[in-house]
Amino acid sequence: MERRRVGCRAAGSLLAALALAPASASADYKAFAHTYPHFTQPEGNLELEWWVSAETASLPAAGATTLLEHRVELEYGLTDRWDVSLYQVFQQPAGGSFTYDSVRLETRYQLSRKYELPVDLLGYAELERPADLHAPTELEVKLIATRDFGSFFVQTNWIAEVKLATGDAFGYWLALYAGAGYEFAPSFRLGVEALLDWKVTSLAAGAPSARLLRVGPSLSVAKGRLWAVLTPAFRVAGQGNVDDLGKDLGLRFIVGATL
Repeated sequence: MERRRVGCRAAGSLLAALALAPASASADYKAFAHTYPHFTQPEGNLELEWWVSAETASLPAAGATTLLEHRVELEYGLTDRWDVSLYQVFQQPAGGSFTYDSVRLETRYQLSRKYELPVDLLGYAELERPADLHAPTELEVKLIATRDFGSFFVQTNWIAEVKLATGDAFGYWLALYAGAGYEFAPSFRLGVEALLDWKVTSLAAGAPSARLLRVGPSLSVAKGRLWAVLTPAFRVAGQGNVDDLGKDLGLRFIVGATL
């Protein structure tokens, strides 16, 4: 528990420092920790991101039911509307060891330019290769639809993921993630994020599954080449026992830096 408290204090300190910084951000950045925006890296731009997630099944027993996940991601802009990302994922279950979880390859493409259509559209695809070589590869696709209304903005992600397997090994995840927020300054945004998940890890009898609705506030700040976002999402409806979808709380912190 002490390591978790130290990590939360470090994240809070970084957010506070960025929020108090007078300079504005030099590029776009995430307003929410779970919901993607209509944004790709500019051509030739390279960004490093570090994600920390805490998925808690039971808040009264957080020390014994929290899964920690770390992602290290590199994003590169192939063109001004198409980018590619490679990231490594590590996990640590409560009481368990810190282990390598998976490697993932992601690409995003702007299906429409900003304000070209009534809703800004972006396509997203990701391949996940688990470290467990017996586990199937997973394919995730998203349709990202967003709209800005001056300083007010709305972002939605329509998500589908399948395990590339047959029989009992087949599994799926359907989700709708959405956020609404307000940009008080180019370097400071506040909002609220809602996460609706329906996940079946496999068709085997007794396999973990979840149907959850979680909601929480979001704070994102930036300065120059550095930005950070924090979203704690609390369960308001549903049930589940999937490790990487915290039943009571899914907290995520991301920090990014343009290289």
